[in-house]
Amino acid sequence: MATDPQGDQIRRRGVQRLLRILFGLAICRYVINPLLPEVPQTLFQYPWYSISSVYYTFLMGFKGYLLMNASTVSLSVIQTACGIDLLEPFDKPFLATSPKDFWSRRWNSIVRNLFIKYLYTANDRGVNKRLYVFYFSASMHEIIMTIVNRQMTFEQFCFFMVHGIAVTAQVTLFRTVKLPRPLATVLTLLFFCLTGKLFLMPFLRYEDMAFFLGKHSYL
Repeated sequence: MATDPQGDQIRRRGVQRLLRILFGLAICRYVINPLLPEVPQTLFQYPWYSISSVYYTFLMGFKGYLLMNASTVSLSVIQTACGIDLLEPFDKPFLATSPKDFWSRRWNSIVRNLFIKYLYTANDRGVNKRLYVFYFSASMHEIIMTIVNRQMTFEQFCFFMVHGIAVTAQVTLFRTVKLPRPLATVLTLLFFCLTGKLFLMPFLRYEDMAFFLGKHSYL
């Protein structure tokens, strides 16, 4: 019986996705979890820009990414079983070289494509539209966390608006600035670690969500 080389290649990529997900879960369980604090809410106690705050923000943020990536396991199974090439939502976001690289290329490409389709037009991709996308995302996240926590803190709203301003500044003011890739990656990671506490704090206030970012979660 004739085989479909393209379908076989797609299935192999599906298997690779599954293996990456399993590897990521193993990293969560055996590497990241032992390094996390006993009580995730400990993050609140540290000064904003202290080494401990940045360190735990990095660990919790990286674990959050690995868990979100694991939630796409059904797509990987479908790709492996059916040979259908499905979009991979995340593209090594920890290697981003700038906020723009992170949000426009590496993070949640499914949502990004929806934004491009419904919030952008061919001739309307300027500063205002870019900030509007971040404003929309900030509002949606803040509304969801307000419903969950029964408390509006504007932390996630501020997180996305800070990043919207950073992306806008990068595109309009620093377009010609080219840093060595390793340095750009380190600076981007540091920026996310310094601002990521804004994103994490609403999750840590909700006990069920905080559990998954803590030391004793089963993943």
